[in-house]
Amino acid sequence: MIYLGLKFYLKANLPQPSAEFKWIRKYSNEVIAYINEKFPLDYLKDSKNRLEVKQAFVDFFEPYGYIIFQMKDGEIRIKLFGYTKKPQDSKNLKTLIAIINHNNDQVEYNYKGNSDSISIQGNLRRDIYNNANIIENEEINKKELIKYVVREALEIKQRDIVIIKKRQILIKIYTPKVQTIVNKAEKSIANRYNGINEVDLELFYKQNFSKEEDKEFCRLVAQRFSDIYFKEKKITFNTYDKYVFTYIQEIITEQFLEQFDNNEEFFKGLSGYFFRKHFGDTFEYIADIILEKVVNRDIYIERLLKIYSEDIVVFDGKRYSIPSITTEEGKRWNAISILSISKSYVNAIQNIRVLDKKLSVIRVNMKKLYVEKLNPVEYHKKYLAKKRALVEDLADAKKSLIAWGDSLYTAKTDGEKTRIKEKVEDIKINISKLTEKSEELKTKAIDKESIAKYNILEDELIPLEAKMRSENRILEQNEDKYSNMKASLKKALIAKKKLI
Repeated sequence: MIYLGLKFYLKANLPQPSAEFKWIRKYSNEVIAYINEKFPLDYLKDSKNRLEVKQAFVDFFEPYGYIIFQMKDGEIRIKLFGYTKKPQDSKNLKTLIAIINHNNDQVEYNYKGNSDSISIQGNLRRDIYNNANIIENEEINKKELIKYVVREALEIKQRDIVIIKKRQILIKIYTPKVQTIVNKAEKSIANRYNGINEVDLELFYKQNFSKEEDKEFCRLVAQRFSDIYFKEKKITFNTYDKYVFTYIQEIITEQFLEQFDNNEEFFKGLSGYFFRKHFGDTFEYIADIILEKVVNRDIYIERLLKIYSEDIVVFDGKRYSIPSITTEEGKRWNAISILSISKSYVNAIQNIRVLDKKLSVIRVNMKKLYVEKLNPVEYHKKYLAKKRALVEDLADAKKSLIAWGDSLYTAKTDGEKTRIKEKVEDIKINISKLTEKSEELKTKAIDKESIAKYNILEDELIPLEAKMRSENRILEQNEDKYSNMKASLKKALIAKKKLI
């Protein structure tokens, strides 16, 4: 499934769609490279996979406009058109609202026993989607139009959350929580999730997230954090130490508002819940990004990591002890060892990816030369064996024919002569069949060019396979070290400096 990964890749790597957005060849090359890195070379030949790629682009551009999408000859072309009408001004409002009103008995209130949940599924959901999708008399965000229609038909408030899913429209009735805080501990818990009840957040999370989505979402958040605070703003260690958790939670909130609905109060609470649940995962992806930047000799990241090598640092005239990048056994990683192991490990992974693509191409080309499920060399060997057997059978049959023909002259009785003649006739028929088989076999001979091509490809394959084994050994030799180092870095990234 390419859809989910590609959707988050586009969010992390393309500029946000706007009136000024222009699709350029560079974006196409980068997306194609991403697909080729993650999937087999022939992946895009399957029409179902191509449709998933198109849907990822449609959903990425949906908040701003609709697209004309074309993928041909290894290039993606996009033409973006902004919406010209807001949902509340749609010509189709009455029709869509009437569909819900006339089928209100199909609306599931108290969905799954939850008084604040409403679900629209089945035939009603299909009717709404189908009627929205066939709209051609206006350029409008159909997803936002459906949300608006649901709000109007069910008479729910703007703060209530409407989520458009593939097989369901899910509505969460949002009631701001009024909490009485009696002590500091309770206040801390309330602030953790912006005052939202944890049970409500857990229910929403279970209804709208999957393990695969969580993984891709954490990767997106880590990439967004790196792009904003490492690449663009190049924040200081002190700023990172003070605000990293706040920055990450702000990114999560921003993504939730874009992905789901516009209720900042609720999604601030959900971002706290999600971040707490995937705290370690998020920092693991940040550690991966940092180590990749180390390999690419990113000066800013190198300077940032050097601070973790210090025991004590002075900020604003105050002395602080700094979290060190150390293993569970107390071994400290320095800049040189981090670079050495990261380089060996990351380069091995990159080399394996390149080799895998090259080997893939060679194996596909070798497979094209196969005949009757055999490679050309094996097939030719089998062909020669069949030819040899036929030549021998023909020679034996002709010898037998001569022998039986000679015996006809020495036959003494008419009965014996008749038997010999019958035998001779059988042998002639057999010779005729063997001759036909021999002629038919000639048509199945493989040309020398195919054998030569296969041998050339095999000669290219053998050293690449040896190189692949070598790179895999390097990867195995450094895998544990890299994992331990990444775990140590992750721990340091999470920890805080301490005033001495």
